[in-house]
Amino acid sequence: MKIALCQVASSTTSVEANIATVKDAAAKLAASPCDVLVFPEAMALSFGGDLPKAAEQWNSWVEGLRCAAAVAHTLIIAGGFRPAEHGDRRVRNTLCCVTEHGLVRAYDKIHGFDALGYCERDTVQPGRTVPEPYEGIGFAVCHDLRFPSMFIEQASAGAGVLVASASWGAGPGKATQWEALAQVRAMDSCSFLVAVDQADRTAMGDPGMPDQPQGIGMSGIWAPDGSCLMRLGRAEEVGIVDVPVDEVSAYRSRLGVLHNRVKGIDYDACGR
Repeated sequence: MKIALCQVASSTTSVEANIATVKDAAAKLAASPCDVLVFPEAMALSFGGDLPKAAEQWNSWVEGLRCAAAVAHTLIIAGGFRPAEHGDRRVRNTLCCVTEHGLVRAYDKIHGFDALGYCERDTVQPGRTVPEPYEGIGFAVCHDLRFPSMFIEQASAGAGVLVASASWGAGPGKATQWEALAQVRAMDSCSFLVAVDQADRTAMGDPGMPDQPQGIGMSGIWAPDGSCLMRLGRAEEVGIVDVPVDEVSAYRSRLGVLHNRVKGIDYDACGR
């Protein structure tokens, strides 16, 4: 499975400009055909922008991704926003999985980034459902990386590749945490972990919005044994890796982590 990591910094003002960025990347990569193009979380509009306005353009966003997928004859995974449910005035932080035929998966981020002085749930309605894998690919968004069970469950459901699309907030120790979490989630799930972050604006001479989680770059792919197959820098960059997905089954058979899980244990009962 040939996967392109499209590490870019999305606009804070224009969904249309971000659609154009995706289409441009797809057109360039059409010459080197890939099975999957992965873009960051908040690709439709960067954090710090008008998220409700971006959510109003949900249909246009999905159609833009579909057109880009048609150009490159590939699967595109990219983060966007759509209106919340049940009259909630917030938005949903949605990872879109799109083919040239349209939307095939839409995962609403479950774990909001309510940490380090930032509260994502003020503006984003959390999802409630772990996504079903699509053709062996599982899905996660940013802060989800800190919750291993989500990755293990998708691996157990048939995902051999897990995609974590992110807009990782900068700060002391955050780069170390980003890489460590991506590596250990690959090992937890005995899967290939594809982590694609927004590019670091400061690495490109743009101060960005320091109070917003706008990305640190350092996207990469980690193998089931924790080894790193590719790691990008901080600025905008595209990297392509031919991921040997057919090795996952044999690796899981040798290690047995997923098979050895003891189900039905109520870990929440500890200390009650």
